[in-house]
Amino acid sequence: MYERKGEYHNEFIRKQDNPKASTILIYNGDVQYSRKNDMIMSMLNQVMTLVYTEKVREDEGGTYGVGVWGSLSRIPVEKGTFMIQFDTDPDKRDKLMEIIYRELKTVSTDGPSAVNLKKVKENMLKKQKELLNENGFWTSAIRTYLTTGIDFVDGYDELVNSISGNDIRDFANKFFSQENKAEVIMVSPEK
Repeated sequence: MYERKGEYHNEFIRKQDNPKASTILIYNGDVQYSRKNDMIMSMLNQVMTLVYTEKVREDEGGTYGVGVWGSLSRIPVEKGTFMIQFDTDPDKRDKLMEIIYRELKTVSTDGPSAVNLKKVKENMLKKQKELLNENGFWTSAIRTYLTTGIDFVDGYDELVNSISGNDIRDFANKFFSQENKAEVIMVSPEK
């Protein structure tokens, strides 16, 4: 797990056949590991995927997609990691970064939109029903229970439905305000 404290920025040039700017942002911070926090991190991940698909990909046409990954760890310490990655034309990178940061600020101050939260919850409940029929899911659920003591199956639907936009807002605000961020950009300029 990535654990750099404070802010770090590294931009470097690497020649490639096509001009492109590849950006990865990695946030990390202290987060208590719990079933609810794990669920909130998953919801935050999915909400930001929806937001960036709309604002960066569709509205700006700036990239094929923005990868968003959020996870919590318990061992050796309780931590969270949140990563954002995308490729774009070098000339569009600064504008897209403004959108990336603006939308993180929005979710940290206002929470997710009701529409996006509803989509995420519906998707999670549907996916859970499908997973209950897969052996791999049960193997993972049993392993998680044996290693953490946390049951991610019982009460799943109730937990999903109980999480509010304010819960996600408060979680995001607390997590991102720790200001542990690495921004790494590889730029491949035109030949």
